[in-house]
Amino acid sequence: MIKKTACRLVAVGALAPALVLGGTGTSLADDGALWQQTQARATVDGASLKIVRAYTDGSGKVFFEELHFTADRNGATVRRTRSGASAG
Repeated sequence: MIKKTACRLVAVGALAPALVLGGTGTSLADDGALWQQTQARATVDGASLKIVRAYTDGSGKVFFEELHFTADRNGATVRRTRSGASAG
């Protein structure tokens, strides 16, 4: 049971940075602004990571993003919600 949980945590740990940085890393310019909140949880039944962020890319575009990464005995999932607006 502990070995399964460790494997799940490794899977979430390996997926999360690649998806988070790969998905939005290019849109964050040097002169943009970022607000981010992260929540992580791990139990014997699985693990989860939730990231909520709001950011600008420096050219008047504003984005909101919510990411959920979960892993349990049924497998791993990733859910992403993103919205944006352009000023002008």
